[in-house]
Amino acid sequence: MKWVALCSVALLMVVGCHSNTYALRDQAIEKFELGQLDESKPLLDQVFAKLPSDGPNLYYLGRVAHARGYYERAVYWYLCCLDADPKMEVAKPWLKKAREQAGLAGYTVELNLP
Repeated sequence: MKWVALCSVALLMVVGCHSNTYALRDQAIEKFELGQLDESKPLLDQVFAKLPSDGPNLYYLGRVAHARGYYERAVYWYLCCLDADPKMEVAKPWLKKAREQAGLAGYTVELNLP
């Protein structure tokens, strides 16, 4: 019986952590949409540390890099986003644009994942 209670508490902690993380991601997106890149990026980094395969977070990491002119880095994040969540169609036009802006370097960036 104690194990059931402990497992329930652990599950609630994990669910609570994820919901807080999603709230943090939403806050980061809101700051990005307001043009507050310096405030958005650290929040996105915190979310990445907790949920490294979260497609929307990876997408916005790309958008921040893109907006700052780090085109190769943006390509990387867009590719990560699409690898984590192939349904994130919104990343595709941004990936294309970042590759064009990065020039040849943007087309050599690829993910070599198993």
